[in-house]
Amino acid sequence: IEVIDGPTMIFRQEGRRVVTVRTNIRGRDQGGFVSELQKRVKKKIKLPDGYEIRFGGQYENLARVGKKLAIVIPIT
Repeated sequence: IEVIDGPTMIFRQEGRRVVTVRTNIRGRDQGGFVSELQKRVKKKIKLPDGYEIRFGGQYENLARVGKKLAIVIPIT
């Protein structure tokens, strides 16, 4: 893991503050990386009420397509 300083961007979505953390994954599959990250975050980070963590971007698209394929492939 390499930490690089960059501009801080805080946005609002649906009236709530949103902070985005971006990653570039190299040398492994995206689904496996996010799965491991989710487990570590759940184990080590306790968020106060009203806060949430979302995994989006390309991973969100991958998860959406995976759900569709789980239905379409058996049917075909």
